[in-house]
Amino acid sequence: MNDHWQGAPIAEPPTARSQRYRHGLALIWGAALLTFVVLSLIPQAAPPPKIDKGLHALSFAFLTILSFVAFRRTTALLAALGCVLVVGLASEALQSLVPGRTGSLEDVAANLIGMAIGIVVGLLMVRLIRRVKS
Repeated sequence: MNDHWQGAPIAEPPTARSQRYRHGLALIWGAALLTFVVLSLIPQAAPPPKIDKGLHALSFAFLTILSFVAFRRTTALLAALGCVLVVGLASEALQSLVPGRTGSLEDVAANLIGMAIGIVVGLLMVRLIRRVKS
């Protein structure tokens, strides 16, 4: 195994096809993260209060799980998860500057809960894939 793949969650050298697939998934991850940022900063586009916290948790669970799917190397995965965390915190801080929007600690908590759910699901996926591959 070459040094490039040491510490990978799934320790199998990539094929050209799997690398293209991973690059595509990384682009999808970036687009999903950017979409969340844009939607969270649109003036007066807040979701209905009854489903707001659930949407926050669901969005961040999705972004976190997508991080596990898109990024194979541990360092890339940790960087992606760091980006998701920063977006979750920064979007709430920035919303206080947007007309008709307010950031809240409850939304931050929902974002973190979603990330925690996503991490659990992502780790279970990695464990399942390792078990299937061995």
